[in-house]
Amino acid sequence: MFVGVKSKHASVCGMHSVSEFPEVLKDFALDTGAPHTLVSDNHNAETSEKVKKTQRECGIKRRTSEPKKQNPNFCERHIQDFKRDTIKLLDRTGAPEFLWLFALLCIILTHNLTAIESLGWITPRQKVFGIPPDVSMLTKFHFYQPVYHVECEHNSFPSEKELLGWWLGPAHNTGDAFCSHILATNNTVVPRSVLRPAHDNPLHENKRQSCGEVLFQNDTVEKSADAIVPEENDMPTEIDPQSLLNCEFNHHIGPHGYRAKVTECYEDQDKCSISIGNGNKEETVTCNHVLDVVNKRLEEVEDKDTHETLWFLENIVGHRLNHDKRKHSVKVRS
Repeated sequence: MFVGVKSKHASVCGMHSVSEFPEVLKDFALDTGAPHTLVSDNHNAETSEKVKKTQRECGIKRRTSEPKKQNPNFCERHIQDFKRDTIKLLDRTGAPEFLWLFALLCIILTHNLTAIESLGWITPRQKVFGIPPDVSMLTKFHFYQPVYHVECEHNSFPSEKELLGWWLGPAHNTGDAFCSHILATNNTVVPRSVLRPAHDNPLHENKRQSCGEVLFQNDTVEKSADAIVPEENDMPTEIDPQSLLNCEFNHHIGPHGYRAKVTECYEDQDKCSISIGNGNKEETVTCNHVLDVVNKRLEEVEDKDTHETLWFLENIVGHRLNHDKRKHSVKVRS
């Protein structure tokens, strides 16, 4: 990651290993421009002979921070801020963790396109390149927003010409200004410029605190009008919220239910945190929400003679998605 001291402009490049830093430094000098001085820590990858050779070729002075004292490095503070904002973005959009680099790129892009008072209310991008930036792309889509994109291959009749994907950010140096990186359903990232939103969702809805729609990694589940979602009750609970810890229940998201477990309770807010599925997703719901679901299940158990089939979550030990991508096969404990 590179951060300008005077311009506040940030740039990040992905690497498979630290040995790629000399080439990344060349790309940075090519795309943004060679800095006057490169301030870094004492990592071997940043003080190697290849890096020094690149600095000599580009006329870049070098300076390193004192060992074990990185705080004087201007970039370190920004790295912490960008990491914190990236985690927030993943939380609020429900994006899987393997998309962290695309989330970080979106955070840095937003930073570079935001006017800063210390710069005279101009953006870091304008400070570096001298041209007011175009922010149209960020007003049309948000990170990990479900979109439909045109399929360029295998779209002969009667197959669909539009496929569902997730918006990951602009695709710089590819296509026109509105070309974007799209996560396809097969977990590949493709550049597409013809897009439309899959549904109208608020741009800044907090998925961790919402009991409504949550889009998982590549699930095409959306909240529908006929979805069975327990109603929220804002009245204070009459029991000890701590008694709900480790309680397991079926949490409905859209028309489907997912196994959920209460992991933490917040007595002052009358809310609790639940883990969903295999634990890679979390939500914050009210305690009454959990009680309503549990009470409903107890009523079904009392009236089990009227049910042809009654499933208990603690009896389900495994499941897998069928080939039709719509139904699951489950394995139960006898």
